[in-house]
Amino acid sequence: MNTLNSRLATALLILAAVFLGGAFASSASATLPGKNGPLLVNSFTKLGAQTPGTVVSTVTEGGRITPIYTRKGLASLPNLSPNGKRIVFQGQPPANDLFTGLVAKPGKIQRITDAPKTFLPSQGIFAADGRSVFYSTTGAVQGGAYRTFIKRYFFATGKTRAYKVANKQPLVLTDVSPNGRVVALTQSQILNPRVVTLNLATGKLRVVKVGFPTIQASFAPGGKRLAFAGFRGQNWDIFVSNLGGKGVKQLTNDKWVDSYPAFSPDGRKVALTRTDGTVPKGMRVIDIQSGKSRELKSPKRDSFVVQWLPR
Repeated sequence: MNTLNSRLATALLILAAVFLGGAFASSASATLPGKNGPLLVNSFTKLGAQTPGTVVSTVTEGGRITPIYTRKGLASLPNLSPNGKRIVFQGQPPANDLFTGLVAKPGKIQRITDAPKTFLPSQGIFAADGRSVFYSTTGAVQGGAYRTFIKRYFFATGKTRAYKVANKQPLVLTDVSPNGRVVALTQSQILNPRVVTLNLATGKLRVVKVGFPTIQASFAPGGKRLAFAGFRGQNWDIFVSNLGGKGVKQLTNDKWVDSYPAFSPDGRKVALTRTDGTVPKGMRVIDIQSGKSRELKSPKRDSFVVQWLPR
């Protein structure tokens, strides 16, 4: 397979996971400042079987694994509230809708979206106060354009606030800044996807300009830097930069598809998941300053890092 075709195939696999919320999709989620706690890991069991399952665990850098949420069925893109008591995830079926519930009561969940087939919700990401959840919906409209909304569901009222995004390309929410004012999105053009940020107050979109395709951005705990997957060379690797794309630093350079980075609460490390394009091949933690990395113990074979929790 030539380089262009390989690049296209890999981009299609990654973007399908981001846009459609496939079983192997995963995401970084809002990182709150603090001391480093365990990482939240999303694992799947019996994929391809009639009754697949999901296990959400916390995993320390030292390798201690603690299952905290088990579901008969797929529960992709889980995100924990700041107090660790509530979870939101993308459930299947129906239609990849978002569900929420208490971690202590996995059998009792509430659906918070009712998505038509053409407007699918992204993962849900808790606001820093834990009282609301952000997500996006994207779908095709007339003329070959797309329409994207950023939405915010409030638990106290059960109401949702929508922010319309002025962009004709499909956009998928991947993270929310710690202060809730800016969101990071992937603009899903197949051959040239790119990370953009959106100021919710002004509606201004800002492209993270690094000169190569980028996807899956997550905010540093201070909200002034991003980690993202980028295609510069032969494969997808992990990079960090400021919000405009300056000061870019490459953290990985290997044969794997390195994806879905998550900043540590102290801002000094980034966790990531490695795949071969479809199947997970391990999770790692990288020190941004030194570049040193270590393998993170996996609860199950099909496991992905989704969030780094504060302690």
